[in-house]
Amino acid sequence: MKTKISAAILFAVSILFLASCGWLFGKKENPVAPVITGVWKVDSMYNTAKDSAKNSLAFLMFSGTNPVHTVEFKTDSTWKIREDSSSQWEKYYVKDSSLFVAEDSSFAPYKMNFLKDSSLLLTSEDSLVIVLKRK
Repeated sequence: MKTKISAAILFAVSILFLASCGWLFGKKENPVAPVITGVWKVDSMYNTAKDSAKNSLAFLMFSGTNPVHTVEFKTDSTWKIREDSSSQWEKYYVKDSSLFVAEDSSFAPYKMNFLKDSSLLLTSEDSLVIVLKRK
């Protein structure tokens, strides 16, 4: 009888010890939200889809005699293509690992993949990949 009580006490103390140090219930750390605010240089763009004609407008925007080279994201959830004087500040927001950019009356999702602190891959739903480097 004394052995069973001793074993039960030892088991209860072990459970309390493991629960107090966080091992049993696994203390979860809050993930740090990615910081995209600031000025980013468009390093490159490519398409991983079989039908790359879908993104021809985006490629035209970044080519020509006066190509757009930088994008700025502000802390008030606005963004703008900086070299384009006719463009206006548009809205954006970040949720989990996706960037949602205002396009017309809705938000277009881009999957964010940070390669380093200063490099970011944005992938659209139609397989357009934009590589940005922090300026």
